[in-house]
Amino acid sequence: GGFADDTEKKFYLNQDVDEVLSDTDLIPEVNQYDFTDPFVTGQNRINGSLVFGYRFSQTVTSNFEYTLTKVTPKSSAFPPRTNHEIRFNFKIAIQSR
Repeated sequence: GGFADDTEKKFYLNQDVDEVLSDTDLIPEVNQYDFTDPFVTGQNRINGSLVFGYRFSQTVTSNFEYTLTKVTPKSSAFPPRTNHEIRFNFKIAIQSR
């Protein structure tokens, strides 16, 4: 299992510079200017899995696997989603003599 946090921030430099230059009262002190808040995108991901296996004999085995994946976007353009996967394997080994 694991957790991942991906974040991307988009700043609009041309918009901020245009805003400052269009002002009639230019302030010579650079520290008094501010920038617009960035547009934040990205997602949080949680992955986990659990596997149980059992050997009935030399020729018969089985496995049960459960996997969870949860994705939570940081922007409202996409809804969050959760995937649950369940797998069951049953193996019979046939040997000829």
